[in-house]
Amino acid sequence: MAHKYKYCPKCASDLKQVVLEENLSPRLVCSNGECGFIFYQNSSPAVVALITDGDRILLGKRGISPKKGTWALPGGFLDNGEEPEAGLKREMMEELGVEIKNPKISGIFVDTYIEEDNFVICLYYEANINGQEPKAGSDIDDIKWFSAKELPRVAFKGHGLMIDKWLKDSGLGNYNYNEIENNE
Repeated sequence: MAHKYKYCPKCASDLKQVVLEENLSPRLVCSNGECGFIFYQNSSPAVVALITDGDRILLGKRGISPKKGTWALPGGFLDNGEEPEAGLKREMMEELGVEIKNPKISGIFVDTYIEEDNFVICLYYEANINGQEPKAGSDIDDIKWFSAKELPRVAFKGHGLMIDKWLKDSGLGNYNYNEIENNE
C-alpha cells in the first residue's frame, strides 16, 4: 500500500515504512533517529442513527462527496474527544434539525469512506425523534421515509448491514446490499 505522506510532520525528515512488531502492519517512521515520530493510521470514529417509524426508515440523500446523491442513514464523524452519544445528538441536529431520544447502540461496523485505506468505525444507534419534523440540513440534499419494501441501495456497506440487522430483528425481511438497485 502506497502512502501519500513522505515527510515527518515534526522534523521534515523522510518517512520510511518499518514493521515495528511481528504480525503488525508496516508503519511510517521518521528516518531521523532522534525524532521518534511514528505515523499511526487509525480508523476514524463516526456515529450513525437508524430512525424508524413502524416499518419505515428515515434516509438522507447525500449532498456532499463521497457518494453525493446516494441515500444513507444520517450520521457523521465524532469531534476529537467527543462522547459518542453527544456526537450523535449533535449530528442529528445538524443533519435533520431534530432532537433525538432513547438512543440505543445497535451495531458497530467498520467501513471505508473515501479511499480503500481510509477506514471508519461506525457506531450505529437506534433512536426516536423527539416530536419535531425532520428536514434536510447540512450535508443532506433531501430526506425521505422508506418502507421496508421500497428501500433503495444505500451509500455505504455498513449502513446496509445495519438496515439488514434492523429488518431481520423486526421481522420485516432482509436487505441485501449487493442486490438492491438505487431507487429514487
